[in-house]
Amino acid sequence: MGQTMLRAGLIGVAITLGACGGGGGGGGSSAITYSGATTPATVTAANGEAVATSAYENGASGDSVAGVLASLNVSSGDGFSGPRTQILAEVLKQDVDEFTALANQHSVGIAKATQTVSGSVDGDCGGTATYSITVDDVSNEFNGSITYSSFCDDIYSISGRLSFQGSYANDTFGSTTLTLDSLTIVADGESLAVDGTVTASQSGATTTVVSNLLMQNTAGDVFKTEDLTITSVASATYSEVSYSGQFYHPDHGYVTLSTPSGQAFVIYDVDDYPSSGQLVATGANGGTATLTALTNTTYQLDIDEDGDDIADSTTTGNWADI
Repeated sequence: MGQTMLRAGLIGVAITLGACGGGGGGGGSSAITYSGATTPATVTAANGEAVATSAYENGASGDSVAGVLASLNVSSGDGFSGPRTQILAEVLKQDVDEFTALANQHSVGIAKATQTVSGSVDGDCGGTATYSITVDDVSNEFNGSITYSSFCDDIYSISGRLSFQGSYANDTFGSTTLTLDSLTIVADGESLAVDGTVTASQSGATTTVVSNLLMQNTAGDVFKTEDLTITSVASATYSEVSYSGQFYHPDHGYVTLSTPSGQAFVIYDVDDYPSSGQLVATGANGGTATLTALTNTTYQLDIDEDGDDIADSTTTGNWADI
Protein backbone atom coordinates (compact mmCIF):
# COMPACT_ATOMS: atom_id res chain seq x y z
CA MET A 1 0.00 0.00 0.00
CA GLY A 2 2.79 2.41 0.87
CA GLN A 3 4.53 2.02 -2.47
CA THR A 4 1.23 2.41 -4.33
CA MET A 5 0.38 5.63 -2.51
CA LEU A 6 3.87 6.96 -3.06
CA ARG A 7 3.71 6.34 -6.80
CA ALA A 8 0.30 8.01 -7.00
CA GLY A 9 1.78 11.05 -5.30
CA LEU A 10 4.75 11.23 -7.62
CA ILE A 11 2.49 11.12 -10.65
CA GLY A 12 0.42 13.91 -9.17
CA VAL A 13 3.62 15.91 -8.86
CA ALA A 14 4.50 15.19 -12.45
CA ILE A 15 1.13 16.38 -13.67
CA THR A 16 1.56 19.60 -11.81
CA LEU A 17 4.91 20.14 -13.43
CA GLY A 18 3.58 19.08 -16.75
CA ALA A 19 1.02 21.81 -16.55
CA CYS A 20 4.05 23.95 -16.28
CA GLY A 21 2.97 27.05 -14.88
CA GLY A 22 1.08 28.52 -12.30
CA GLY A 23 -1.63 29.11 -10.24
CA GLY A 24 -4.61 30.79 -11.56
CA GLY A 25 -6.21 30.21 -8.28
CA GLY A 26 -7.22 27.76 -5.68
CA GLY A 27 -5.07 25.59 -3.49
CA GLY A 28 -1.43 25.68 -2.60
CA SER A 29 0.47 28.21 -0.58
CA SER A 30 1.61 31.73 -1.45
CA ALA A 31 5.29 30.77 -1.37
CA ILE A 32 5.41 31.15 -5.17
CA THR A 33 4.02 34.28 -6.78
CA TYR A 34 3.65 35.27 -10.41
CA SER A 35 5.21 38.67 -11.05
CA GLY A 36 5.58 38.39 -14.81
CA ALA A 37 3.58 40.07 -17.55
CA THR A 38 -0.17 39.94 -16.91
CA THR A 39 -1.47 41.60 -20.08
CA PRO A 40 -2.32 39.78 -23.31
CA ALA A 41 0.84 38.86 -25.19
CA THR A 42 1.66 40.85 -28.29
CA VAL A 43 2.27 38.02 -30.74
CA THR A 44 5.04 38.79 -33.24
CA ALA A 45 7.28 36.92 -35.63
CA ALA A 46 10.05 37.32 -33.04
CA ASN A 47 8.26 35.78 -30.07
CA GLY A 48 5.51 33.71 -31.70
CA GLU A 49 7.40 30.44 -31.70
CA ALA A 50 8.34 30.75 -28.03
CA VAL A 51 4.73 31.56 -27.11
CA ALA A 52 3.14 28.82 -29.22
CA THR A 53 5.53 25.98 -28.39
CA SER A 54 5.51 26.87 -24.68
CA ALA A 55 1.71 26.82 -24.73
CA TYR A 56 1.71 23.45 -26.49
CA GLU A 57 4.08 21.93 -23.95
CA ASN A 58 2.47 23.78 -21.01
CA GLY A 59 5.80 25.38 -20.17
CA ALA A 60 8.92 27.02 -21.50
CA SER A 61 10.75 24.99 -24.10
CA GLY A 62 14.31 24.13 -23.27
CA ASP A 63 14.34 25.26 -19.62
CA SER A 64 14.68 23.24 -16.44
CA VAL A 65 11.02 22.22 -16.68
CA ALA A 66 11.84 19.79 -19.45
CA GLY A 67 14.85 18.35 -17.64
CA VAL A 68 13.06 17.65 -14.39
CA LEU A 69 9.95 16.27 -16.07
CA ALA A 70 12.09 14.05 -18.27
CA SER A 71 13.74 12.67 -15.13
CA LEU A 72 10.39 11.92 -13.53
CA ASN A 73 9.17 10.15 -16.64
CA VAL A 74 12.36 8.14 -17.01
CA SER A 75 11.93 6.92 -13.46
CA SER A 76 8.41 5.72 -14.18
CA GLY A 77 9.38 4.09 -17.46
CA ASP A 78 7.42 6.46 -19.68
CA GLY A 79 8.64 8.50 -22.63
CA PHE A 80 8.72 12.28 -22.58
CA SER A 81 7.42 14.43 -25.38
CA GLY A 82 4.51 16.58 -26.43
CA PRO A 83 1.82 18.05 -24.16
CA ARG A 84 2.99 17.01 -20.72
CA THR A 85 -0.33 17.26 -18.93
CA GLN A 86 -2.05 14.96 -21.39
CA ILE A 87 0.69 12.32 -21.21
CA LEU A 88 0.90 12.35 -17.43
CA ALA A 89 -2.88 12.30 -17.02
CA GLU A 90 -2.89 8.81 -18.45
CA VAL A 91 -0.33 7.70 -15.87
CA LEU A 92 -2.37 9.35 -13.11
CA LYS A 93 -5.46 7.42 -14.18
CA GLN A 94 -3.63 4.12 -13.93
CA ASP A 95 -2.19 4.96 -10.53
CA VAL A 96 -5.48 6.13 -9.01
CA ASP A 97 -7.08 2.92 -10.29
CA GLU A 98 -4.37 1.04 -8.46
CA PHE A 99 -4.41 2.76 -5.09
CA THR A 100 -8.21 2.86 -4.74
CA ALA A 101 -8.34 -0.85 -5.49
CA LEU A 102 -5.63 -1.59 -2.92
CA ALA A 103 -7.32 0.58 -0.32
CA ASN A 104 -10.51 -1.42 -0.80
CA GLN A 105 -8.61 -4.69 -0.47
CA HIS A 106 -7.02 -3.42 2.72
CA SER A 107 -10.43 -2.75 4.26
CA VAL A 108 -11.97 -6.16 3.46
CA GLY A 109 -13.57 -7.70 6.53
CA ILE A 110 -13.69 -4.49 8.56
CA ALA A 111 -17.25 -3.57 9.47
CA LYS A 112 -17.32 0.12 8.70
CA ALA A 113 -17.61 2.16 5.54
CA THR A 114 -14.67 4.52 5.94
CA GLN A 115 -11.13 3.18 6.12
CA THR A 116 -7.91 5.14 6.65
CA VAL A 117 -4.49 3.78 5.80
CA SER A 118 -1.28 5.63 6.67
CA GLY A 119 2.42 5.03 6.85
CA SER A 120 5.84 6.16 5.77
CA VAL A 121 8.17 5.11 2.96
CA ASP A 122 11.94 5.62 2.91
CA GLY A 123 13.55 7.03 -0.20
CA ASP A 124 16.09 4.95 -2.11
CA CYS A 125 18.84 7.43 -1.24
CA GLY A 126 17.41 9.15 1.84
CA GLY A 127 14.44 11.09 3.10
CA THR A 128 10.86 9.94 3.69
CA ALA A 129 7.37 10.21 2.24
CA THR A 130 4.58 10.07 4.82
CA TYR A 131 1.13 9.28 3.47
CA SER A 132 -2.46 8.94 4.62
CA ILE A 133 -5.46 7.91 2.51
CA THR A 134 -9.10 7.61 3.53
CA VAL A 135 -11.54 5.65 1.37
CA ASP A 136 -15.30 5.46 1.87
CA ASP A 137 -16.52 2.29 0.17
CA VAL A 138 -20.15 3.41 0.43
CA SER A 139 -19.89 6.89 -1.10
CA ASN A 140 -16.93 5.80 -3.29
CA GLU A 141 -14.94 8.87 -2.31
CA PHE A 142 -11.31 9.14 -1.24
CA ASN A 143 -8.94 11.77 0.11
CA GLY A 144 -5.47 11.92 1.51
CA SER A 145 -2.07 13.53 1.50
CA ILE A 146 1.61 12.82 1.03
CA THR A 147 4.30 14.85 2.77
CA TYR A 148 7.75 14.56 1.24
CA SER A 149 10.81 15.27 3.35
CA SER A 150 13.84 15.30 1.04
CA PHE A 151 12.45 12.07 -0.38
CA CYS A 152 15.20 10.82 -2.68
CA ASP A 153 14.95 8.55 -5.67
CA ASP A 154 18.11 7.75 -7.61
CA ILE A 155 17.09 10.44 -10.12
CA TYR A 156 15.24 13.12 -8.15
CA SER A 157 14.49 14.49 -4.69
CA ILE A 158 11.12 15.87 -3.52
CA SER A 159 10.07 18.04 -0.58
CA GLY A 160 6.68 19.55 0.21
CA ARG A 161 3.08 18.41 0.49
CA LEU A 162 0.58 16.93 -1.94
CA SER A 163 -3.06 16.46 -0.98
CA PHE A 164 -5.80 14.88 -3.05
CA GLN A 165 -9.48 14.06 -3.07
CA GLY A 166 -11.85 12.47 -5.52
CA SER A 167 -14.31 9.75 -6.37
CA TYR A 168 -14.20 6.33 -7.98
CA ALA A 169 -16.45 3.50 -9.11
CA ASN A 170 -15.59 -0.14 -9.74
CA ASP A 171 -12.04 0.57 -8.61
CA THR A 172 -11.46 3.21 -11.29
CA PHE A 173 -11.43 6.95 -10.74
CA GLY A 174 -14.10 9.37 -11.90
CA SER A 175 -12.31 12.52 -10.82
CA THR A 176 -9.52 13.61 -8.54
CA THR A 177 -8.15 16.98 -7.46
CA LEU A 178 -4.49 17.42 -6.53
CA THR A 179 -3.35 20.36 -4.42
CA LEU A 180 0.36 21.11 -4.36
CA ASP A 181 1.78 23.12 -1.48
CA SER A 182 5.30 24.43 -2.13
CA LEU A 183 6.29 21.14 -3.71
CA THR A 184 9.91 21.24 -4.84
CA ILE A 185 11.56 18.70 -7.11
CA VAL A 186 15.30 18.64 -7.76
CA ALA A 187 16.79 16.56 -10.58
CA ASP A 188 20.16 16.69 -12.30
CA GLY A 189 21.02 20.05 -10.73
CA GLU A 190 17.73 21.66 -11.79
CA SER A 191 14.77 22.46 -9.55
CA LEU A 192 11.06 23.12 -9.87
CA ALA A 193 8.81 24.58 -7.18
CA VAL A 194 5.07 24.24 -7.73
CA ASP A 195 1.88 25.56 -6.12
CA GLY A 196 -1.74 25.17 -7.17
CA THR A 197 -4.32 22.60 -8.20
CA VAL A 198 -4.93 20.08 -10.94
CA THR A 199 -8.24 18.30 -11.45
CA ALA A 200 -8.41 15.19 -13.62
CA SER A 201 -11.68 13.53 -14.61
CA GLN A 202 -12.58 10.49 -16.65
CA SER A 203 -15.75 9.78 -18.61
CA GLY A 204 -15.61 6.79 -20.91
CA ALA A 205 -12.79 7.36 -23.40
CA THR A 206 -12.43 11.05 -22.47
CA THR A 207 -9.87 12.32 -19.99
CA THR A 208 -9.96 16.00 -18.98
CA VAL A 209 -7.25 17.75 -16.98
CA VAL A 210 -7.74 21.31 -15.68
CA SER A 211 -4.78 23.12 -14.13
CA ASN A 212 -4.43 26.31 -12.09
CA LEU A 213 -0.76 26.35 -11.29
CA LEU A 214 2.33 28.37 -10.48
CA MET A 215 5.71 26.90 -11.31
CA GLN A 216 9.13 28.35 -10.62
CA ASN A 217 12.18 27.03 -12.43
CA THR A 218 15.82 27.09 -11.38
CA ALA A 219 16.35 30.54 -12.88
CA GLY A 220 13.49 31.93 -10.79
CA ASP A 221 11.08 32.34 -13.71
CA VAL A 222 7.44 31.67 -12.79
CA PHE A 223 4.91 30.42 -15.32
CA LYS A 224 1.18 30.33 -14.80
CA THR A 225 -1.89 28.48 -16.03
CA GLU A 226 -5.49 29.61 -15.57
CA ASP A 227 -8.15 27.00 -16.14
CA LEU A 228 -5.85 25.44 -18.71
CA THR A 229 -7.86 22.47 -19.96
CA ILE A 230 -6.50 19.60 -22.00
CA THR A 231 -9.05 17.06 -23.21
CA SER A 232 -7.99 13.72 -24.64
CA VAL A 233 -10.38 11.32 -26.38
CA ALA A 234 -8.89 7.86 -26.81
CA SER A 235 -9.56 5.62 -29.81
CA ALA A 236 -8.18 2.19 -30.63
CA THR A 237 -4.84 3.42 -32.00
CA TYR A 238 -4.70 7.17 -31.31
CA SER A 239 -5.93 10.03 -29.12
CA GLU A 240 -7.47 13.36 -30.11
CA VAL A 241 -6.19 16.18 -27.90
CA SER A 242 -7.67 19.68 -27.63
CA TYR A 243 -6.84 22.78 -25.56
CA SER A 244 -8.61 25.71 -23.92
CA GLY A 245 -7.80 28.21 -21.16
CA GLN A 246 -4.96 30.63 -20.58
CA PHE A 247 -1.21 30.26 -20.40
CA TYR A 248 1.02 33.00 -18.94
CA HIS A 249 4.59 33.47 -20.08
CA PRO A 250 6.49 35.78 -17.69
CA ASP A 251 8.25 37.63 -20.51
CA HIS A 252 5.40 38.00 -22.98
CA GLY A 253 2.10 37.90 -21.07
CA TYR A 254 -0.81 35.54 -21.55
CA VAL A 255 -2.42 33.86 -24.51
CA THR A 256 -5.83 32.22 -24.74
CA LEU A 257 -5.63 28.73 -26.17
CA SER A 258 -8.15 27.10 -28.47
CA THR A 259 -8.49 24.17 -30.83
CA PRO A 260 -10.44 24.88 -34.03
CA SER A 261 -13.46 22.67 -34.63
CA GLY A 262 -12.41 19.36 -36.15
CA GLN A 263 -8.72 20.19 -35.66
CA ALA A 264 -7.82 18.36 -32.45
CA PHE A 265 -4.26 17.05 -32.41
CA VAL A 266 -4.18 13.41 -33.49
CA ILE A 267 -1.45 11.52 -31.64
CA TYR A 268 -1.03 7.87 -32.58
CA ASP A 269 -0.12 5.49 -29.79
CA VAL A 270 3.18 4.58 -31.51
CA ASP A 271 4.19 8.25 -31.92
CA ASP A 272 5.54 10.91 -29.58
CA TYR A 273 4.03 13.88 -31.41
CA PRO A 274 0.81 14.72 -33.28
CA SER A 275 0.43 13.86 -36.95
CA SER A 276 -2.30 16.41 -37.61
CA GLY A 277 -4.31 19.12 -35.86
CA GLN A 278 -3.89 22.71 -34.69
CA LEU A 279 -3.41 24.81 -31.57
CA VAL A 280 -4.21 28.53 -31.71
CA ALA A 281 -2.72 30.94 -29.15
CA THR A 282 -4.50 34.31 -29.25
CA GLY A 283 -2.95 37.43 -27.73
CA ALA A 284 -3.41 41.19 -27.89
CA ASN A 285 -5.38 42.80 -30.73
CA GLY A 286 -6.52 39.39 -31.95
CA GLY A 287 -2.99 38.42 -32.94
CA THR A 288 -2.47 34.66 -33.17
CA ALA A 289 0.23 32.04 -33.29
CA THR A 290 -1.14 28.89 -34.94
CA LEU A 291 0.77 25.66 -34.47
CA THR A 292 -0.14 23.05 -37.10
CA ALA A 293 1.07 19.46 -37.09
CA LEU A 294 2.34 18.59 -40.57
CA THR A 295 3.62 15.12 -39.68
CA ASN A 296 4.55 13.29 -36.51
CA THR A 297 8.01 14.89 -36.75
CA THR A 298 7.35 18.40 -38.13
CA TYR A 299 5.09 21.37 -37.50
CA GLN A 300 4.22 24.69 -39.14
CA LEU A 301 3.87 27.96 -37.27
CA ASP A 302 1.80 30.82 -38.72
CA ILE A 303 1.96 34.24 -37.06
CA ASP A 304 -0.88 36.73 -37.59
CA GLU A 305 0.23 39.85 -35.73
CA ASP A 306 -2.93 41.95 -36.18
CA GLY A 307 -5.78 39.46 -36.28
CA ASP A 308 -6.68 39.99 -39.94
CA ASP A 309 -6.51 36.23 -40.68
CA ILE A 310 -3.52 36.77 -42.95
CA ALA A 311 -0.23 35.20 -41.89
CA ASP A 312 2.55 37.75 -41.48
CA SER A 313 5.14 34.98 -41.22
CA THR A 314 5.26 31.21 -41.67
CA THR A 315 7.99 28.87 -40.47
CA THR A 316 8.42 25.13 -40.01
CA GLY A 317 10.24 23.19 -37.35
CA ASN A 318 10.85 19.78 -35.80
CA TRP A 319 8.73 18.67 -32.85
CA ALA A 320 11.78 17.13 -31.20
CA ASP A 321 13.52 20.52 -31.13
CA ILE A 322 10.95 22.34 -29.01
